[in-house]
Amino acid sequence: MARHLISQLLLSVALSLSTMAYAETVTGPLVGLSDGDTLTILDSTNTQLKI
Repeated sequence: MARHLISQLLLSVALSLSTMAYAETVTGPLVGLSDGDTLTILDSTNTQLKI
């Protein structure tokens, strides 16, 4: 019983850690728009980012 509980706990921890998201705000001028849902912007180092 305890072994089953530990297995479930470890599985729950592994699943919750694997679904964590990382988000960052990027601002800059819009330099392109394609397919109606893909933006190309310039970041502060003038690198083009497709989002």
